[in-house]
Amino acid sequence: MAESFETLYRRLEPSLAMLEKRRRELRRRGVWIGGCISVAVAILLCFVLPRDPELLFVAVIVSTVFILWVSICAQVGKLTGFYKKEVIARMVRAAHPSCLYEPEKGIAESLFVESGLFSGVPDRYRTEDLIRGKVDKTDFMFAEVHAEEKHVTTNGKGQTRTYYSTLFRGFLFVADFHKDFSGRTRVCRNSLLKIDWSGERIKLENPDFEAKFDVYASDPVEARYLLSPTMMEQLLKLNDAFSDALTVGFYESKILVALPDNTDHFELSVFRTHLNRERIRREFDTVCRLIGIVDALNLNTRIWSKE
Repeated sequence: MAESFETLYRRLEPSLAMLEKRRRELRRRGVWIGGCISVAVAILLCFVLPRDPELLFVAVIVSTVFILWVSICAQVGKLTGFYKKEVIARMVRAAHPSCLYEPEKGIAESLFVESGLFSGVPDRYRTEDLIRGKVDKTDFMFAEVHAEEKHVTTNGKGQTRTYYSTLFRGFLFVADFHKDFSGRTRVCRNSLLKIDWSGERIKLENPDFEAKFDVYASDPVEARYLLSPTMMEQLLKLNDAFSDALTVGFYESKILVALPDNTDHFELSVFRTHLNRERIRREFDTVCRLIGIVDALNLNTRIWSKE
């Protein structure tokens, strides 16, 4: 059972105060280091561009801004590392005592691809902030994922342009399901994600569910067992709880829930403080809601025995 936010926040207050002090120190250090480098670069430019004062002025301004920016941003890793260790890790344990937070790990790209929930193979794939644990009988994990596709276009002059589009960005939740199955079933929205539409389109008897989702499955009979009337109702409620943004997959006796989210969670900036009560509460609520998917979908009810 999750610890109350008020109790958690009282325990975190000393660490939050220390982090705010550290943030200001790192910002000052970044400014000092960047300032020293900028002065050195400005002197060098005076020798390189002595006869063009306008160009010299622009070069000094641009290089100074760039160097200061890079120098200050270089301090972010130190701040974020402490934040994740001293605040987020304790927050995760408060959300559920079984949970382990591993900020450098994530959901394997192989699972992301092989689940069939998303189309194709991403050309760039980044995942971090893995949280895993066990609620009663159900093992689960979730992490932030950002998968992108590469596109190359050529104009009439033969010039090529390369750009990336987001295939998926948000949280990917994976949990043990209470039944062994061998096929792949996808519960998806036409406009939400780019789906590999292989498999048979399955019609179900719940009109509300049919209005929200399209279901595709490699084994229609198996899909109807997985998507029981109770499961469909639970998925509809979960979809409402997550702002009508749910996509679900069943693969290798696991259930996968994809939740789009463009927020970069569990990160800090040295430029401004994020360590206020509202920010901490939002992060805590995010973790609790994701862990709560196990109970929301009643995954601990073992209707079928697994082999």
